[in-house]
Amino acid sequence: MVPLFTLGYDVEVISWVKHIKETRPPVYAVFHFIAPFIDLTGYGGFQIAAILVLLVFGRFLSAKARFAGKTLLAGFLASGISVQVLKHLIGRARPRIIEGVQFIGPSMKGGFDSFPSGHTTVAFCLAYVLSRNFPRYAVLFYLLAVFVGVERVLLEAHFFSDVLEGAFLGVLVGQVLWVKFVKNPEKFPSFRLK
Repeated sequence: MVPLFTLGYDVEVISWVKHIKETRPPVYAVFHFIAPFIDLTGYGGFQIAAILVLLVFGRFLSAKARFAGKTLLAGFLASGISVQVLKHLIGRARPRIIEGVQFIGPSMKGGFDSFPSGHTTVAFCLAYVLSRNFPRYAVLFYLLAVFVGVERVLLEAHFFSDVLEGAFLGVLVGQVLWVKFVKNPEKFPSFRLK
C-alpha cells in the first residue's frame, strides 16, 4: 500500500532520530514535554475508555454522541484486528532492535511486528470516524493522529514507512467502515443515528 521508495528513507530517518536524541536541540525538549499526552491519546486503554464514555453518556445525553461511540468502537476493533494480522504476516524488525531494515515473513517472534504501526493505524481510523461524526474538529483529530505517528518514530518503535502505512491503513479502514455500516443502516440497524 505504501510506495516502496519510502522504505529507502527508513534508515536515514532513524539515524536522524538518534542524532536528535544525542544532541537534544530545543525541539527535543518540546517533544519531551508533550510526549506523555501524545502517548496517552495513542494508548488503546485510553481510547477504549473514551469510547465507553461516549457510549454510556450518549445514551442519556445525546444520540449523536452514542452514535459516535458505536462507530468508534467498530473502528477501533476493525483497525486493531487488521493491523495485528498484517504485522504478524509481514514480520518486520523494529528499529530499536536492528540497525537496518529486516523482514522475516510470517512470525509471532517478539520485536518483529513493526509494519504497520498499530498505534498510528488506530489513531488515523479513529480520526477519520471522529471527523465524520464531528467535522468541525477534523483538523484537531488528524493532528493528534499525526502526533501519535511522529511519536512512534521518535521513540524508535517504528520506521517512517511503518507509520505512513499505518496512517493509510487507518483511514482506509475508517472509510470502509463508514461506507459499509453507516451508509447502509438497513443492513446494520444498530448503526442508525437515533
